[in-house]
Amino acid sequence: MKSILIMITLLIPILASGVSITYSFANNQITNDGTNSYFEFDIMAQADDIGTKHGDLFIVVKYNTTAFGELVYANGKLDITLGTLLTSAWPIYEIYENDNATNRFAVTVEYALSQPQFANDLPTMATQLLHVKLQIANHSAQSGLEFHPGPMLNAQYQSDHSTIYSPVYFGNILDETLPVELSSFTATLTAEQYVQVAWVAQSETSHLGYNILRGEVNLATEAIRINPILIGTQDGTASGTQVSYAYTDTEVHSNATYYYWLESLDLGGTSTLHGPISILVASQPGDPAIPPLPPTLTQLLPVYPNPFNPSTNIRYSLKEPATVRIEIYNLKGQLMRSYENVYDSPGFYQISWDGKDSKGGSVSSGVYLYRMTAGRYSSHRKMVLAK
Repeated sequence: MKSILIMITLLIPILASGVSITYSFANNQITNDGTNSYFEFDIMAQADDIGTKHGDLFIVVKYNTTAFGELVYANGKLDITLGTLLTSAWPIYEIYENDNATNRFAVTVEYALSQPQFANDLPTMATQLLHVKLQIANHSAQSGLEFHPGPMLNAQYQSDHSTIYSPVYFGNILDETLPVELSSFTATLTAEQYVQVAWVAQSETSHLGYNILRGEVNLATEAIRINPILIGTQDGTASGTQVSYAYTDTEVHSNATYYYWLESLDLGGTSTLHGPISILVASQPGDPAIPPLPPTLTQLLPVYPNPFNPSTNIRYSLKEPATVRIEIYNLKGQLMRSYENVYDSPGFYQISWDGKDSKGGSVSSGVYLYRMTAGRYSSHRKMVLAK
């Protein structure tokens, strides 16, 4: 077995004095989409005192080129998403990724307009800051992660502070072979507007069973298991060395997008996630009427389609009557368009944005941010206009 060491250096400007902040790893896992395998983990942030803040964030990640290849971002092998800590902040964060060399990449998280008064409060419990996903080029390796303290660079918000870096090591998480090799993983709508999740296992080695996870956002940590009991080999249909499985999800609503993951469990207690795959459940004229249950959450949902051209649907749910305001911003923080509607009952709703500003002019291609406010609820997401 070859040995891999992934070294992560965090260079964090801090707005606090006399406090310490701990950065750590969590939720390391191997995932598979049926074609490629990925190594995923979360970067967590935690302060030792209430009121500790941080400003702009600069991260350098070193990686082993044998395991992951070279120039992973430039070659589309890297995906970094905002964690729960950053998605709840306002004004907007944005991630910029780039390769500095063949064995490292850099990530910068910036506040809109770089105004220090908007620096984010850090929680006193470990909270997901970023989620990192790297495509694996060579499974024949062991892996380790370690923080390396470094000097403060471009410290716009730097003050006196001490930062604790917690090393975390993982062994034997990149195995020679995966317990399950999938040849397909799909989600389709049935005539009743339910979602049927189906997959075909090309091989199963030391395999215990499957779970299906469903979420309304593309984040596995927020997904829930929908199968009441573990799905085993006895639930599949064998054809030679292949085993086909299918599971019907009846707890879906109209005008909503769902994300599905397949969790494979082996006899040693290791789990592997496959996915996600997504599907839009949209009622069509003439379809059987299926009265949806009232939503239990007020939340902003992903737009559909995304990327889009020339228009997209901004979707949201309300658990109670409310006045909803939708605002669309460019990455400079400039307001492009706003909508306001009053709803007398809970439900799933959407508005269509035609890619034009408040003066009727077409906006340019790029990333836009849409924000929803309803009473005390406020949230924002990204969408991409690709002309």
